Amino acid sequence: MTIEQQLRDQLDRATRDVPTAPHLATSLSRGRTRRRQRNGLVAGAGLVAGTAAAALVLVAALGGISHDAGTTVATDPTSGAPAADDGSFVSGTDVDEMLEAVVARHLPSLGRADDVYPSDWDHDGPMPDADHADATDWQAVYTVSPRDQLLVIMAYPKPGEDVVPGVIADDSYQDDEGHFTFYSSYVSDSGFTVNALETVAATSLQQAVAERVFSGQDLRPLVTDPELTFPFPASRQ
Repeated sequence: MTIEQQLRDQLDRATRDVPTAPHLATSLSRGRTRRRQRNGLVAGAGLVAGTAAAALVLVAALGGISHDAGTTVATDPTSGAPAADDGSFVSGTDVDEMLEAVVARHLPSLGRADDVYPSDWDHDGPMPDADHADATDWQAVYTVSPRDQLLVIMAYPKPGEDVVPGVIADDSYQDDEGHFTFYSSYVSDSGFTVNALETVAATSLQQAVAERVFSGQDLRPLVTDPELTFPFPASRQ
């Protein structure tokens, strides 16, 4: 399996059936409301394509695809308001706080995360907070600006999934609605993967490049930080 396909499979699994970047914060707002009501699920994530496919999409975009100039990335009116009673995003664990702290250390210009939540191989997107000990991946989402969002995912590979360890990938892709995602990914020797994806609403690649806030140089130290890990769930051993 190529690194492109590996990253695609892992990110598809982590964000399956969750609205993609243009609607991320809107879904997040709805999800946060539901979680406040029943400490259940929070929706929100992005979907990344492999590097080879991404390059082809970007070439096609430069060939004349037009987009609505008024397109924006929605913002979350509840951003920065943790749902857990202890002031963190998920009660009973410090993984959410660790993930947010590591991101803050590498990207200090960011404010608090919009949300941090657990997921696993069996859930389409987030899983119930109460089941966090069974998580096989954790995700943190940030509103960088009204047209710019950042998603950080750390995840264990699914059993039977081929991995290419020791690889750092930097690339970008465009979706069908004129949103450009720039991402950095790192696969450790164990197959544990950390991904940082910045999505910008723009009418061209050139505009997206000009408006993105974080470069690959900014994101690579984050995705390779050894502190970004969490215990493999005992329920999966």
